[in-house]
Amino acid sequence: MDGSGKFIALLAIVGALAVVVVVVMLTGVSARVESSAGEEIPDGEEPSKVPIARPEKSSTKPPPCVEDDTALGGRIEALEKAAEGRDKRIRELEEENRALKAETARLAAAPAAGPEPRKKGYRFGLKAKTPVLDEADWPALATQFTDLRKALPPVIEEFCRTGTVSFKTQLEMGEKNQPLAIFTVKASGEAKGMAPNSTFTHPAVVASMIRALLDQAGLPLSEVQDEAVRAAGEAWSTREEARIAGYAADAPNLLKLVEEVESRQRFLDDLRTFLSAGQQAALFDPATEGRAGVDLLSPALNLAMRTPVTEPTREALEKTLVRESFKLLGIERNPDEFAWFGVEWLAGLPEATVPVTEDKFRMDAAFPALPKLLRCARAQLAAMKRLLDRENFDEATGKRIRTLTILAMPQVVLTPEKKDGEGK
Repeated sequence: MDGSGKFIALLAIVGALAVVVVVVMLTGVSARVESSAGEEIPDGEEPSKVPIARPEKSSTKPPPCVEDDTALGGRIEALEKAAEGRDKRIRELEEENRALKAETARLAAAPAAGPEPRKKGYRFGLKAKTPVLDEADWPALATQFTDLRKALPPVIEEFCRTGTVSFKTQLEMGEKNQPLAIFTVKASGEAKGMAPNSTFTHPAVVASMIRALLDQAGLPLSEVQDEAVRAAGEAWSTREEARIAGYAADAPNLLKLVEEVESRQRFLDDLRTFLSAGQQAALFDPATEGRAGVDLLSPALNLAMRTPVTEPTREALEKTLVRESFKLLGIERNPDEFAWFGVEWLAGLPEATVPVTEDKFRMDAAFPALPKLLRCARAQLAAMKRLLDRENFDEATGKRIRTLTILAMPQVVLTPEKKDGEGK
């Protein structure tokens, strides 16, 4: 009830009390008249001629409704004081009501509080100006990242089952990947010397995405964790500068790429040590973790340029490696004279000579795990170094060998047995 309502109610109470006071006063006067006269005056007679009968003294007490003037006056005074108290309280309530209305009007006129300021991305390892990264909408990117990641399992299942991905599925995945791809291409334009995938797996970008994903999952980084991420990022940046500065002018590009991936994986491993079990579960799926193309936080994405090389026997695989690599590098030599090259290549990758079924190799070829990719790369680098050391290639051929970043994934794969009548 507001102040005016309370005031009206109080007036009604006070009015009712006033009526009660008048009734009590009239009742008291009537009682005194009866007690003094003692009898009724007959019609037509004057009061002075009527004998007055003096009542005998009685020991009975007057009826309880009869009050003397002193008691009645006390009650009236008490009621008046009560009314004054209520009037004062009404005034106080009216004043409070005015204050509340004024505050309500002030709040209504004040500008609405804006959304929580957007968190800036991490910047460790970034020296140049990067407005695309600095102004990135990480919550929106995290949503797009999550949508794409959720769409991947059916694609993996389809490919592993059929060996291909339907055109419809490719279109759907392209649409889901487009926002992240646009962001990555724009950001790579700012980060000089980095390809789009290398930009997307940059530790500052990965850490910013991880923070946004954890916010989205309701498992945000604590202040202590945030400081630990920054410290790990700065430590990575220091190591990275030393790594880049340490290369000779003729260092193979594949070596630089492999060591970049290894460096970024070390940062990711360090970052994971600061996360709780729940936070890690929200970020990494054991079924796809570390697999190129399906773990979108893994630096394995940097090794996207790869090609499977398969044969049913080790001897055939050795020959194919020599022939296909020479064709790729434009080396116009007789591959049969370089049999040692294929032998030494596979000597550095013994797992490739262990026969596997086509179904088993399908997953490894399409979505290889990072450790396997790194072993393949190291074996290829060692073979190429021996090739350069042993052969006197011209400058152009040597440059093609050193700048090659396409990664071969050799494997002995058993040929499926054909059923009767199949292939005829």
